[in-house]
Amino acid sequence: MDTGGISQQFPSNLSAFGFDMKYPIHFASSPGRMDVMGGIADYSGSRVIQMPIESHTSVYIQRKWKTKKVGKGVFAITSISESGQHKKRFVKIPTCTFFVNKPEAALHKYENLNRIFSRMKNWCAYIVGPILICAKENNIQLSTRDNFVIYITSSIPEGKGVSSSAAVEIASSLAFLSLFGHSPSAKKVRKYAPLYSFFAENAIAGVPCGIMDQLACFHGKVKHLTPFTCSLPSVMGKQIGYSKKYLRLWGIDSTVRHFNGGSNYARVRAAAFMGRHIIMKESLLSRTFETLCSMNRVYNSGK
Repeated sequence: MDTGGISQQFPSNLSAFGFDMKYPIHFASSPGRMDVMGGIADYSGSRVIQMPIESHTSVYIQRKWKTKKVGKGVFAITSISESGQHKKRFVKIPTCTFFVNKPEAALHKYENLNRIFSRMKNWCAYIVGPILICAKENNIQLSTRDNFVIYITSSIPEGKGVSSSAAVEIASSLAFLSLFGHSPSAKKVRKYAPLYSFFAENAIAGVPCGIMDQLACFHGKVKHLTPFTCSLPSVMGKQIGYSKKYLRLWGIDSTVRHFNGGSNYARVRAAAFMGRHIIMKESLLSRTFETLCSMNRVYNSGK
């Protein structure tokens, strides 16, 4: 992961997307990840091993001048895919959309933000959602007069199960924190970026997920495997360096789109967590296979 900061070298086309080269431009970059071991049980506190992939997402952000009139600021967001899935996405959202009705008041509560984003293009929530959470949780004062320009470029393929959403969440969080003075050296605040991103995906984008992807994208290190537990707080293991001479991993595209949203996914996640809770509470780990089968018959009979 490139922790970012103030960008000294800009893509040559930034000015075409609304950036003013007279103002500082902050950026951060995050890789996608490949699930090496254990990722299927990330939502139940499993210990996993993850590996960053070469594809990554970069986010550039600039806070431009404030408008003279209250309520006239905007988020102008441009997203370009280097993987060829989409050429260009653009959206302009009035900053006042995220504030309560009173001018210059506080940001909406999280449940209200979720309803607001549900009426928008869904990809926006993965970018603006983490930014709003960073602002709320760190008492960063935003205004309806603020103008933000955001440019995202990504080589991570979407819907392939390699954490394209987590990568843009992490990069958006870190670029925004840098913009408001939390530079790469400010580890006390920036270490919470995975948590902000995880919460944004669940509470604002409305997609049930574990925290594995966000932790993998945040801690990913080139040519290293990253072991950790998918718990809150997470327990990070020592990263394991490797040489491509001795270890190579390939991901095979099944062509089936990976999608965490929808009621079916939420029900499966809830059922799996309930099952884990029952196993731990009833001490079923020490039971024999025959005992478990007899318990299943008892439960199904309604006793």
